Amino acid sequence: MLDNDKKLIVFQAQTRNVQELQATWRHLKRSLHRDLVAGNLTSAAALTRLLALTYCAWTETLFSKLIHTPYGFDCQEIESIKSLAKNNIVLGWGRCVELALVHVVSSSVSDISSAKKALNDLVKTYIQEPSQLRNKIAHGQIVVALNSKNDDINSKLTGEISSLDIVKLDRLRAGATGLANMIEMLIESPEKTGMKNFQKVSKEIVADLNAMSSFTMIAKIALLKTKTSRSPRNIAGVVISED
Repeated sequence: MLDNDKKLIVFQAQTRNVQELQATWRHLKRSLHRDLVAGNLTSAAALTRLLALTYCAWTETLFSKLIHTPYGFDCQEIESIKSLAKNNIVLGWGRCVELALVHVVSSSVSDISSAKKALNDLVKTYIQEPSQLRNKIAHGQIVVALNSKNDDINSKLTGEISSLDIVKLDRLRAGATGLANMIEMLIESPEKTGMKNFQKVSKEIVADLNAMSSFTMIAKIALLKTKTSRSPRNIAGVVISED
């Protein structure tokens, strides 16, 4: 049975795991950026698959860290979230949204309704829509996806896997991060008035994600090459990149 002591233990453990996965993400991106600049497509493809696997692991760990946030959901709420997420992670995130809004006080009905729509839109776009893709990749189907019975090929998901690139993975990761941050904002405020700055922050997050949606791999590679040529740390075409 989960209690507050165990909740803290899980939160601290998952915080370390999230940090390590973020470090792995940064390392893989730096290597991938070098390959993209150098035109080493074979290595870039392999690193993109590793980045996809890291994204899948990170998303699961981020969710666990979020629901065990100290001074956030109580133990009973966490159990209800986990019971839904066990069979359907999308329902688990949806329950997070529902319970997070229950924590908010002194807010108008319209503000709550607006926040619910913003959060559910992010759940749909960044959790629900890529959920099957994450499931296939997490189970090792990183090139060819099988159907639900594992007795034939799922052509649609196979196509989606083959079209994955660093730009798409960056946006998926940013979307999950934004969603988690918005939920955390609602549940972690000591006064339970997380809605105070919610509207402003949520609009900024959505605007940033929308801007990312128009970014392409062609633009990404061009930007990397520009950074490489201008960087004083550039050595033999190697560019050092941020997260």
